[in-house]
Amino acid sequence: MVRATFVTPDTATIPPPLLETVLALHRPTSRMILLLLPKPSTKSKEGVDCGVLTCEDAVCYIFCNVGMDRLMATAEQRRAAIADVIGALCYALLCSFEAATHALKGAPTTALAERQATFATEEYERYRVLRARLNDLTTDPDRSMAAFRAALDAFYRTTVAEDWLESQVFQFIGDTITTDFTEIIGARLDEETAAAVRRALSDRSEQETFALEQIMQALSLDGDDAQKRMRAFAGTMVGQALNTLRETLETSDALEIVLGEGGTKEVVLELLGRHRERLERLGLDTLE
Repeated sequence: MVRATFVTPDTATIPPPLLETVLALHRPTSRMILLLLPKPSTKSKEGVDCGVLTCEDAVCYIFCNVGMDRLMATAEQRRAAIADVIGALCYALLCSFEAATHALKGAPTTALAERQATFATEEYERYRVLRARLNDLTTDPDRSMAAFRAALDAFYRTTVAEDWLESQVFQFIGDTITTDFTEIIGARLDEETAAAVRRALSDRSEQETFALEQIMQALSLDGDDAQKRMRAFAGTMVGQALNTLRETLETSDALEIVLGEGGTKEVVLELLGRHRERLERLGLDTLE
């Protein structure tokens, strides 16, 4: 079972420059609660059930022992890498559509079910927009969508919401990981692909606002119990997201080619910062 501990610059296990960059997102550094994920040398992901987002151990877990010695990509290799990344986003949107549809079963009222159905429909429309661009990028879009399917299936399989609250936590934290990621990588894509990504994923604000309202209502009604369940589910989601990213880096160089040298670490740090902001809005930025 994963355990929590206090980590400071004096007790950290990764190089100080990288640590300082990460800790800058999580001040004060003198008393930070972080998760100790499995040691980077192990391939096992068993027991990675995060109760809070990892900071220095998350970065270490993702990047230690993952080969980053990539050759300079040709134009053809870069186009293929972009197709694989877009294919992964397409597949993720299909999975999000399924998750949003699944959430209908737990809606407390018909009116809320209708709102949720609208969001599910929007997810599928997002998929269609991005799939159209994928068709332009490659003659074998199905292969590109399958490139990271195993890792994405593992993420969505282990983060199935069991009730309405968990469904809304997934929409507020899980779906927005995809949105944040696409916003960050947009500058590293060609103009046409970046435009398609923006059309598909740039506006989830209504969905995010709705999810936050539902979460806050659950907290007002169920108090500590709702917060405990929300904390556990949010932690599981983020832990599995880190696992997914690490697995993609271990199995393919597509992401590194698209993001360039050092780009993946920059993206991870930015994602950590944005995630922390959302946790703060839920009152879950630290463990007591």
